[in-house]
Amino acid sequence: MGALSFSKNRRDVLPEEIDGCEIDADFRVVLQAIRIFNSRDYELYDDALFYFYVDARPEDAYNKMVAFILGGEEPEPSGDPPRMDFEFDADEIYADFLNFYGVDLLTARMHWYKFRALLGGILAREGALASKMQTRFRKTDGLKGQELLDAQRAKERVQIPVQLTAQEIEEAERFASEWGEL
Repeated sequence: MGALSFSKNRRDVLPEEIDGCEIDADFRVVLQAIRIFNSRDYELYDDALFYFYVDARPEDAYNKMVAFILGGEEPEPSGDPPRMDFEFDADEIYADFLNFYGVDLLTARMHWYKFRALLGGILAREGALASKMQTRFRKTDGLKGQELLDAQRAKERVQIPVQLTAQEIEEAERFASEWGEL
């Protein structure tokens, strides 16, 4: 269930503070924080908190920020491949917001919960993002020959790249320098 409600006070539905601490709830700030968290570079986590909390931070600021980002929903199970990546799928998200809603995400200021609700509407439509996601998760069972090859190539083009941590990159570079490239 989404975070929006028509029966609640606007401040409760589109919060601009957490425990009395003002937040910048613009979708771009939240997407920047998500990018930092996805990098798994723990040294940068404080930067995400800095961008999100305008002045003071509440106790347990990180967990409260994550709860805000999730909007009351459960996180995706960690074993499942992600359905979407805001950076990798940015072109399609941008095109669909402009096409379906007339919203230019490069100039619009929008609360994170509004952004999420509109994004959910896009996923239910036949647009660039939905098409990309359908290709990403297309079943290839039963396909043969050129049809299978074409489907596999299409899936490869739209797969979300694996993100390595700085430590994983460093380890891979050490391995490559000692053992050569695979």
